[in-house]
Amino acid sequence: MDKRTQLINALTELKNASMLFKSNPTILDKYKIMFCDTDCKILDTPFLEDCCNTYFSMGITTEELLKIIPGVCQQLNLKYVPVLMRNASNQMLQTHYEIQLW
Repeated sequence: MDKRTQLINALTELKNASMLFKSNPTILDKYKIMFCDTDCKILDTPFLEDCCNTYFSMGITTEELLKIIPGVCQQLNLKYVPVLMRNASNQMLQTHYEIQLW
């Protein structure tokens, strides 16, 4: 299975699990992933990358993940926002994405 398909499956599973978090607070424990909000619906790609590699055993790099996130999110109708930071030269660089699962 290619990494794009694996990421689609992983995001779908994480979305479904996060939607059940309020009624089952331990459902996300097995993924060992941190969310950016109390509803567990927004995550940053560094945490997603770690989950993809530890729980889903994808072996995906940061560069690969950043490259396929836009297309995968569009396919799944997920909102995503690039996160920008200034480097030492005061230039804005994209460092990762924030993804809203639902």
